[in-house]
Amino acid sequence: MSSPVSLRSDPAEPAAPGAGTRRGPASPVAPGRGTGRLRRFGVRLLSLAVLLVLWQLVAAAMRNPSFIPPPRAVRDRRRTCAG
Repeated sequence: MSSPVSLRSDPAEPAAPGAGTRRGPASPVAPGRGTGRLRRFGVRLLSLAVLLVLWQLVAAAMRNPSFIPPPRAVRDRRRTCAG
């Protein structure tokens, strides 16, 4: 068996503050450049698209359109009520 290898050149030398601690992977983009905002917007847009697709599929599968109307009927109804 081999003995453990020290990563420091001098074992008596104290380690630098924060040395050996990992706080996660380094970000390739500087923080504060709007990447979090863009990601949140993308997630919201994607979830809205998934919701609309599921709504359309469920509405197409239902026999009674008054129970779950398709998105187009709701949009048309909203336009006639609003204007």
